[in-house]
Amino acid sequence: MTQDEIEELLNGAMDLMADFREDEAEEIINTLIAQLKSKMNSTPEDADRYYYWGRSLALLEENEQALLRFEKALKAKPDHEGALWETTTLLLYELDRPEGAKAILEQSLIPLFPGNELYTEALAAAETLIRRRGPKAMPKDVEEEDSEEAPPR
Repeated sequence: MTQDEIEELLNGAMDLMADFREDEAEEIINTLIAQLKSKMNSTPEDADRYYYWGRSLALLEENEQALLRFEKALKAKPDHEGALWETTTLLLYELDRPEGAKAILEQSLIPLFPGNELYTEALAAAETLIRRRGPKAMPKDVEEEDSEEAPPR
């Protein structure tokens, strides 16, 4: 199966989802995942297979599982642009982890693809989210421990 054929299947599944035909879309996605899994053979081409597997899982809103597949794609090919970008977008927009997205953008995507406006805009979005969040709040259990200290004499 070629990358164009895989893209066509994923786009078709997204169209079905947009038409509220989730069951049909899920059937296509699960069939695609099965085909990708059956082709795994410990070669560099596995990077693309893991990437498309991750994209398929992301469509099913299985974001943590998608991240694991993107991670495997990046182990096979550390500069896999698609896996880097999909990981970034999941972290930034779905999982509320802008710090991780920012790190990928600064350490990988922007150095590999300088001048890419999409990546520069995503970095600005990550920085904005981090800034709006402000300093991380102290966990509740730590606050309680501090308040349980003996009062000063």
